[in-house]
Amino acid sequence: MRRLALMTALVGAGVGGLAMAESPTDAQVREYLDRSYPFIEQNAPPPGRWTSYENNQPGRKWTGASRWSVRHGEAVVRWSLGEPHYVTGAKLADGALVNASRVDSDNWRYQVSEKPRRWVHGTIDIGPDRVVFTPGKQPGYSTPVPHQYPDLEVDLAGDEALRARLLDEDFADALYAYLKNQSFFKEGGDRIQSMGLSGTAGMVANLRGQGDVYTDYYPHGGRVPLSDLSHATHREMDAEEAAREAALTARFVEIKAILDRLGWRRATLEDRKFAAVATRSDLGSWEARPEGSAPDWAARIPAPRLSPPGAIRLVAKPRSQMTEAERARDEEIASGTLRKRLHSLAMSGRISEIEYREMVGRIANIP
Repeated sequence: MRRLALMTALVGAGVGGLAMAESPTDAQVREYLDRSYPFIEQNAPPPGRWTSYENNQPGRKWTGASRWSVRHGEAVVRWSLGEPHYVTGAKLADGALVNASRVDSDNWRYQVSEKPRRWVHGTIDIGPDRVVFTPGKQPGYSTPVPHQYPDLEVDLAGDEALRARLLDEDFADALYAYLKNQSFFKEGGDRIQSMGLSGTAGMVANLRGQGDVYTDYYPHGGRVPLSDLSHATHREMDAEEAAREAALTARFVEIKAILDRLGWRRATLEDRKFAAVATRSDLGSWEARPEGSAPDWAARIPAPRLSPPGAIRLVAKPRSQMTEAERARDEEIASGTLRKRLHSLAMSGRISEIEYREMVGRIANIP
């Protein structure tokens, strides 16, 4: 359990070298850490540090070694860019030793079980001859406030069967793979919901409710079945590989069935066209609102950046081969008409910041 927790911490922090190994041995982990995080004496000056740029340029740069290890009794603290990131052998109140990984500036965690995968969050105290882990407030999840329009996360959070299935970390990883970088539409709605990489990873981690964080999924998680890859190289698989592939495919079928039950599907071109009509309709209705003064948040948004006249753009087909509707859409994109209208709405105080940010995504989803 301790080895798995440490490896998860290393991969989550973006430390390369072992991400491809599915089950490294204790000796492999030790060899990797000793090689990548060489030891220095506890009171020795750090082998690297942040320095200012020359000529009073803004910002700073790192100089010297970026990673090292320091012993503190039974514990070893792994440092990266001047901050502790991993601790092997941190002591709990009952004397047990655990591997703790840094989540953010004030939050650490260790893995308490593998099946189901569960984490305890807290803080560490680094002393000369020990490192102590103290449990703290565990991450909680608050279901998003429902809007007047469908929200995939709200529906997933309210589905008790799905939440139970997410205790299986393999199912959670499959859910991330199914959702990430995809767009969804709910029957009866009028919006496309796009699921990004890190945002979806955070959503799955929170829905699971076992102390996961988004780096448990992004960027290394979420493999899709080979059958879903048009460019996949088909080769002979051994029995173990074939079993893993079959299990992943079955999870994808199960996830699709859950979304179907909740009324959601991956967005089709017709769904996007339907949502585009609603997007333009909402822009028009907002423009009928009375003008006001520019709110503070609007002053921070940049004006639309448009291509200069004569700039070359990539298009699906020459304008001479486009239909009238396709030419109109191409002109709308080239001129930035919708983005200009949205920016004007923001600067004239006719929309809220939430409306503005949601509309940015809605405009991006117009086919």
